[in-house]
Amino acid sequence: MRHVCALLAALLLCPMSAMADEEPDIKFFYPVVTRRPVIERELEASFQHSKSREGRASQFSGALEWPITPWWQVEVEMPFLYRNPNDAASTAGPGDLELQNKFLLWKSVQHLVLVSGGFELRLPSGSERRGLGGEIAVEP
Repeated sequence: MRHVCALLAALLLCPMSAMADEEPDIKFFYPVVTRRPVIERELEASFQHSKSREGRASQFSGALEWPITPWWQVEVEMPFLYRNPNDAASTAGPGDLELQNKFLLWKSVQHLVLVSGGFELRLPSGSERRGLGGEIAVEP
């Protein structure tokens, strides 16, 4: 009986791979420092809140990631900011619009490797006078 239980446990715990007709996909975890190298279609919403000696700040952002081609993805992100400084009146409104590009540079299913790169363009749609943005920036 012990042998039968051991055999059943071994069969249940050993994963079995299935063959597909198309090229296998590479599954990755979300890295801590960099962005995922995968070209994907996604709708994101995020919220950040910080509290310091100067006051409080909150940011709600909505983003849309869209693949243009199998190797190029564009993301548009629009933040909404709320600033409540200790020594001034609070302000709220849209922040700077962010346009991000991601390019899949190399894919190897054999070595389980994806390499991508990209850049971000920040456009001044937020009010600089009210402390909600107002800068142009390009980041790798």
